[in-house]
Amino acid sequence: IDNLDIPSGVTAIGGSAFSHNYIGSTYLPRGLQTLGDNAFFDCSGFTTINSDMIPPNITTVPLGCFGGCNDVTTVDIPEGVTEINSSAFDGLTKLKSLTLPQSLTRINDGGAFCCGWDDDNYYYNEVTIPSGVTYIGDRAFNSTHIRIFHIKSTTPPTINDINNTLST
Repeated sequence: IDNLDIPSGVTAIGGSAFSHNYIGSTYLPRGLQTLGDNAFFDCSGFTTINSDMIPPNITTVPLGCFGGCNDVTTVDIPEGVTEINSSAFDGLTKLKSLTLPQSLTRINDGGAFCCGWDDDNYYYNEVTIPSGVTYIGDRAFNSTHIRIFHIKSTTPPTINDINNTLST
């Protein structure tokens, strides 16, 4: 699929709807209400995940939604997203830039951001956790090789197991 442009009347994309495909570019309608688990799992082609792929009504990035999308270099999660589910961005081996929104409150268990490395090449090593984040789950940043975490909250978020959550 060279260009995936979903029409404005579509309000839901089901689980695994476009998984395991090449997608050159993607635009999802602003009125989209539901994005299913694994909707874009293991897709190649697109390099950026931003508000074109996570429309304003999507407040939770679903389980495995963009996991395994190996061509992605930039993730800029838009304002309005409050929760990131397990493996949502797992396996983005070329990730160089990660921006989390101020609206974010939860990063759930299970490798939400298990990514950012390819053999011996580590692409990003710093991330800022917004002040509204109250929970960071077990293995949320597993195998990312992030060396610096900037936690903006005056009250630190609950972290299940610091060794598993931030392991490299």
